[in-house]
Amino acid sequence: MNPKSLLFDKFLKEEEIISFERKDFDDEDGTVVYRSYIKSPLWDMPLFVILDNSIYSVVRLVLGPEKVTAQNRWPFPHHCAGSPSGTA
Repeated sequence: MNPKSLLFDKFLKEEEIISFERKDFDDEDGTVVYRSYIKSPLWDMPLFVILDNSIYSVVRLVLGPEKVTAQNRWPFPHHCAGSPSGTA
């Protein structure tokens, strides 16, 4: 377990937040992933809080898994890493 996950657990308990599932990974970084969902009128959006022993923490919100198509895709993503054009 890492110090950040201990603090996050304390925060969740103090604020009486019970909507997160916790998963510990047995790795050298002491990774702990907290998983939840944000409800929206269109669909549930997965939310992940990833904490480890590094100086970084990650909050990942999946806005629309499998919801982006060629017809509804906004022009911006062609500038992002991992786009079909391969440009960053």
